[in-house]
Amino acid sequence: MRAGEYNLMRKLAPEPTRESDRIYNQGGIMRRSGLLLISLAILWWGCGDNEAPEVRITAPANNAVVGDTVSINADVTDNKEVTKVAFYVDDTLQGSDSTEPYSYQWRTISYPDSSRHIVFAKAYDAADNEGVSETVSVTVYNGIQGCQLRWSFIVGTWMRSSPALGSDGTVYFGAGDNYLYALNSNGAQKWRYQTGGAVNSSPAIASSGTIYAGSIDSCLYALTPDGTLRWRFKTGGDVTSSPAVGSDGTIYVGAGDNFLYAVNPDSTMRWRYQASNSIQSSPAINSSGTVYFGCTDGYFYAVDTSGLMIWRYYVGQQLVSSPAVASDGTIYFGSPDRYLYALNPGGTLKWRYLTGGNVEASPVIGSDGTVYVGSLDYFFYAIDANGTLKWRASVRDQISSAALVAADGAVYFGSYDGYFYAINPDGTQRWTYRTSDKIHNAPAMGPDGTIYFGSYNGYFYALMGSGSLGSTPWPMFHHDLRHSGRVGGP
Repeated sequence: MRAGEYNLMRKLAPEPTRESDRIYNQGGIMRRSGLLLISLAILWWGCGDNEAPEVRITAPANNAVVGDTVSINADVTDNKEVTKVAFYVDDTLQGSDSTEPYSYQWRTISYPDSSRHIVFAKAYDAADNEGVSETVSVTVYNGIQGCQLRWSFIVGTWMRSSPALGSDGTVYFGAGDNYLYALNSNGAQKWRYQTGGAVNSSPAIASSGTIYAGSIDSCLYALTPDGTLRWRFKTGGDVTSSPAVGSDGTIYVGAGDNFLYAVNPDSTMRWRYQASNSIQSSPAINSSGTVYFGCTDGYFYAVDTSGLMIWRYYVGQQLVSSPAVASDGTIYFGSPDRYLYALNPGGTLKWRYLTGGNVEASPVIGSDGTVYVGSLDYFFYAIDANGTLKWRASVRDQISSAALVAADGAVYFGSYDGYFYAINPDGTQRWTYRTSDKIHNAPAMGPDGTIYFGSYNGYFYALMGSGSLGSTPWPMFHHDLRHSGRVGGP
């Protein structure tokens, strides 16, 4: 366009009006206002947020014992959006999570047993504010320290029955699936025999090799070493008491019908003694043949070989602990009143020791007369023959089963915390073995040092140990590997 044409068009074009100016100026104000609002929003959302998130560890609990893979969980609150939660163990970042619920799966297998660790979390929001949780202290336990698993056998159900060992190394025990099991020393099943109810009773083995065990179907069973039924004796109630075998072969067992039975080896009843409530305690026999047992009627009894009561001692609690008999004739048993009792052979109180919980476990006796027993107060006790505490060892849950004393003075037992413990003679921990559920039954130790026990997780275990069963007045549940329940038994 030539210059003259351009100037002519400028002259012909209308002049801008005040209204058009107003609209134009208003649009500019709006644009400037929008930019201001955006800037304010950025400041409010970002640099203007000085409030840190609040973060709290919800699992594991403080002072918890953890193992395998444990979930560390955190709860976070903030006035704005939480962008990340980071999880720390001992000041080392383990991992992070950006979505609720905030958690991290911590593998503890590389951490040594008994080691303590500090767990905490840090939470961040969009303004990069950081919130730090309070710390949680945990102890790692993952299984074996100082021992190895020889083999395990899958039963698939809980076990309260304690194992007995035959002279050929066969391991016998009962289970909640109604079977009595016989395993070879290598862990292979030899046979199993089905009863009409759970076998909580621990088997006893006679010198002839006959295996005796009770069932909650109210029967006492006698089986041959190859698993064939020899006979069964019918009582009037559940048989959870473990049978004891006298020197003459008589079998003594309590039942839920309030009777203590004396049964001949041919299955005929020799006699029965009536208490006033069910008998769950397993009887013990002293050197003269006197039978001792506790009863849920609150009495502890002494009955002679003809079935007559010699004496009874009133505790006033339902007694389920099975007695142990010392070389001087002292009788030891536990009670729900939290005491370990020591009675003289004549039935008078020698002493009693107060623990912090019910004493359902059956005591055992060391070579120097020390009495070992667990309590529901999470402690295992060593008490000398005069009733004075030597030491106590802390565990993480209740102890309701008898221990075992080895030849070197070490003591072995299981707990409801799922751990099997080996304790040195001075009360320090030697090692632990971790199962995944509570251990209720008492262990046995073979001549080669193998330790046998079952767990509520459905597995029966054989751990590689060393040494042998201690030569003490009462080194294990029911006295010996055959569970004779008798002073001087095999």
